[in-house]
Parts: sequence; structure tokens; C-alpha cells
Amino acid sequence: QQVGAPHRRRSPPPLRPPLPSHPFTPSRPSQEHVMNEKRIMAETDHPFCIRLIAAYKDRTHLYMVLEICQGGELFSLLQKERKLDEPASAFYGASVMLAFEYLHNRNIIYRDLKPENLLLDGKGYLKVVDFGFAKLIKDRTWTLCGTPEYLAPETIRNKGHGKGVDWWALGILIYEMMTGFPPFCGDTAMSTYKQILEGQLDFPKSMSRAAQDIIRRLLHPSYSKRLGCLRNGTVDVRLHRFFGQVDLKELLKCKLQVPHVPKIQDSMDTSNFMKYDDDPDPEYKDDGSGWDKDF
Repeated sequence: QQVGAPHRRRSPPPLRPPLPSHPFTPSRPSQEHVMNEKRIMAETDHPFCIRLIAAYKDRTHLYMVLEICQGGELFSLLQKERKLDEPASAFYGASVMLAFEYLHNRNIIYRDLKPENLLLDGKGYLKVVDFGFAKLIKDRTWTLCGTPEYLAPETIRNKGHGKGVDWWALGILIYEMMTGFPPFCGDTAMSTYKQILEGQLDFPKSMSRAAQDIIRRLLHPSYSKRLGCLRNGTVDVRLHRFFGQVDLKELLKCKLQVPHVPKIQDSMDTSNFMKYDDDPDPEYKDDGSGWDKDF
């Protein structure tokens, strides 16, 4: 991709498998996946993580009620602006950094960072959403998951991964916010993986040294040498000069001026979100195991 190219949404192939024509029962991994997401969200309380207000179920559906974020996706803002300036990138990057610090302190890795999973609330503050890949870990895990452009080398190599994959993804995000596209982006997932493993980083001349430095250090190919994974952990990320332009204490209190104030007409306004057609839900068949009894 070239600088200034239109921001494109990462999406699955247009051809999707047909919906089941017979009663559908979620697989055991899918059942565990849903329960894990709900459990993690119920235990998460941070200003930059989406808040789970309630969860309930009926005979055929599970429901999670989340706090409203009417400002739309960060992806949409990037699509509109093409790229963000350094102060805005530092502001949103610091918000993600603080959210990751909170999660990692609780031994939770997020594993699905991308602009589509970052929403703006009504005041313009950022919220990390979609905890479907989040996981409580003791050391490492081996599941391949995430968006190709944001995968860390150790995930691609299937050598096991931990909290370092989130710091890698933060480096990708900062680069994407400041240039309009991710640093590693091929025509296919495999070509993207090849670029990630080769690790060739190119920076526009307009990018500051501080921005280049934090990106390089977050995108270190070696997990043990990556910023955020050293002896001081998150403190090294917090104290990097790139985030020196953001008052982190005031940011946590949501008392800073935001880079972008969403235009919202009323409490029911959803105009900051793209419109999609919902697929009809397949008929649900209870397998009688009681897998969702604690939902």
C-alpha cells in the first residue's frame, strides 16, 4: 500500500458458508469461548474497556448488554481522516496502553487489537471492545487468533505467546494511525505473514524520532527484548517519550481534551456507525449439557 491510499477494512472473503438449514448447536470450543468472554468482561472495570452492564438469556439466545458508545469506530475516523497526527495517535495509543496495563496486571491477554475493535464514546474517549479472543493465562498459550496484519512473529511461528503479542499489536496500531496503513500488509494472509517475519520497517520522513523509536521497540521480533516485556514491564511503555505528550493521570480521569468530538444528535443516534444487513439467526438446538447455566 502507498501513503495516502484509501483506508480499507480487513474482512473475510465475500463468500461465506451458508447458514445451517437444520437446528444448530454450538461446538464445545464455541461454548467455552462465549462463557470465557462473558466472564472476563464481567470482571473488567476500566475507563478504556467496554463495560458489561448485564447478561441474560432466553430459550434460544444469549444477550450481553454493553455501555453505549455512540462515537463510532476508530476505523471509521481513520477512513475519514486518512491518517492521524502524532498528538491524536499518542492520545489513542496511550488509552490502549493503559487498558492493556490493567488487563495484563490481571493476567489477561487481549489478542484482537485493530481499529475496528476500538470505539469512541459520546465524549470522544476510546473503549477497547470485543473480548472474544481475550484469555486468562499463566504463562503462554498457543491458539492462532487475531487479524493477520496485527499478528506477532511468535504467534505466526506457533511457538507459544503471551502478553507480548498485545504490545506488538500496539506498535502496529500506532504505525497505522500515523500513516493510514499497517506496516506489514500483503495481498494475502500468507504474504502478510512473510512480511512480518522478515520485519522490514519503513517510516515516512515526516514521522518523529520518538514515534519511530516506540514503534521499533514495540515491534522487536524477539519477545524477550520487546518494549513492555522487559524487567520493568508496562512501566517502560508508560515512560517512553512518545507518551510524554499525554498526561496519563488526567487521561485516566477522562479530563483531557479529546482529538475528535463525535457529532451526536440524541441518545438514540447511531449515525457514526456503518450500516450492515444482519444475517438471520439459525435455529438453536439445546444439547442438554447445561453449558450456559452460569451465563
